Amino acid sequence: MTAVVTAFPTTNKISTAIIEVTPDTARRWLESNNTHNRKLSPMRTAQYAQDMASGRWSFNGEALQFDRDGVLLNGQHRLSAIVVCGIPQTFLIVRGLDPTTQITIDQGTRRAPGEQLQLAGIPAGNSIAASLRVYLEWQQGRLFSGKTLGVTTSEVVEWASAHLDAVEELRRISNSGIRRVPGVPSIALAVALRLHEIDRVAADNFVSSLISGANLAADSPVLALRNRLAKAKESGIRVSTKDAIGFYVTAWNAYRDCRPLTRIQRPSGASWTVDNFPTPR
Repeated sequence: MTAVVTAFPTTNKISTAIIEVTPDTARRWLESNNTHNRKLSPMRTAQYAQDMASGRWSFNGEALQFDRDGVLLNGQHRLSAIVVCGIPQTFLIVRGLDPTTQITIDQGTRRAPGEQLQLAGIPAGNSIAASLRVYLEWQQGRLFSGKTLGVTTSEVVEWASAHLDAVEELRRISNSGIRRVPGVPSIALAVALRLHEIDRVAADNFVSSLISGANLAADSPVLALRNRLAKAKESGIRVSTKDAIGFYVTAWNAYRDCRPLTRIQRPSGASWTVDNFPTPR
């Protein structure tokens, strides 16, 4: 076994302690004790760091685990996040475990975002939680932030707790049959929520026409959107979140302006940018 330069003496006795882990300590453990672990996920590290920096991270009793030789068995992402954000965090530390116990770590079922909302007292399923992720990513300007960190479950729960009316509106829209619209339901729900914030009656009519497709003129923006989404689905083409939102808003703006539209596409000869991305009116 490779020798480990450890912050802990070798021990066969299992012990626990609650410790405030500083960035320096986290860095030292990662450099000296993290010799046998899975590949680090920069995305997960960034999400944890984001929650820590915003104050959404809290002590929950989930341990950082070390074996009897001081090897870190579990917790590299949390330690890396402390290094990234530079903010100490309190953790339960468990030492002296048998090295073979690592194969049993993280074998439980992770709570889905919808389940986290339920635990927070907000009756909402995973589809609503997913739509809130899309909505927050869009409204917070993360569509054009480069390699997005993604919206964390903690952010979703925090926002939903402060905007219960919006969650109720999403539930109402979800029950309208919007899942029949071609494409990703969470994107359709997220856009619908934003449109309802602008004009509830117009948005209801827009969404209803988009769902049914009935009695739409050949130059209807709603029909153009349905055709664009349906074509992508039939061709097996994945429409990115950015593209889908752009298409929805393009159709909505034409609908609001009573302007005919037969085709919906990205900007001519270009991709979406912060400057040319449509803003719903």
